[in-house]
Amino acid sequence: MTSPRPNGVVDPERLSRLLRRVTDDLTVLTTYGAVPPDDLADDAVRLGHVKYVFVTLLEGCVDAAQHVCASQGYGPPATNADATTCC
Repeated sequence: MTSPRPNGVVDPERLSRLLRRVTDDLTVLTTYGAVPPDDLADDAVRLGHVKYVFVTLLEGCVDAAQHVCASQGYGPPATNADATTCC
């Protein structure tokens, strides 16, 4: 478990964990990038997996951005776009 941090300090363990998930998802998507587009479009299971991994990659980026914003004292962003702009 991550120990509490004083205000204004990003928790490096949490941020590393969030970004590791993003990196893992990016690796999966890069692998799918080698698949011919028609083959991927014709395979509902693989296409569904690509969509799911893409969404979780974006969520991981937003989670990391929200953590940084909150840790730096900017308060909770109103939208996901605000979170990424904050960074």
